[in-house]
Amino acid sequence: MADASYQPKVYRKQGGDEQVVASGGTLTVESGGTLTNAGTFANTGALTNTGTITNSSDAYVAETVTAKSTAQTLEPYGASLIGSTDSGALAYKLKKPSVAGQHKYITIRKSTAGGLTIAPATGTNACKFNYSKVKITAKTALQGETLHLFAASSTTWCIVGYSTAAATYTCT
Repeated sequence: MADASYQPKVYRKQGGDEQVVASGGTLTVESGGTLTNAGTFANTGALTNTGTITNSSDAYVAETVTAKSTAQTLEPYGASLIGSTDSGALAYKLKKPSVAGQHKYITIRKSTAGGLTIAPATGTNACKFNYSKVKITAKTALQGETLHLFAASSTTWCIVGYSTAAATYTCT
């Protein structure tokens, strides 16, 4: 006779419309397998990725990019966490917008005064800031600051806001 109290950690809910991974359960996609999402992905817990996440140009995902002294390129979609707990110059390049009307949020983990710059990318990803080829430089040491950019066109980012009351950026 089967144990009626047994409940697996991964199961399909009654009615078959939902797959559940209960506490202690795991959903594994093996090598060569694919997990495709054509709807909404809601994450309210921790999400760990040890592989690669690829998204289309109109998908939004957060990226964490830290660098010291070398230019790193930021994707044009979603949110980026940049900066480092190390001192020293931090240089980033931002790719052109995927489409006009797009929003980009860049949060600065930590920087030194004048030590963090965001410049337009070059080549096929060339773009402009505020309708001219400028570079955004943090004037003061920043921590937890968020910069909000808006795509006025498919080649132009405009600064539309930042999270502190002080004027913390210069455009040159």
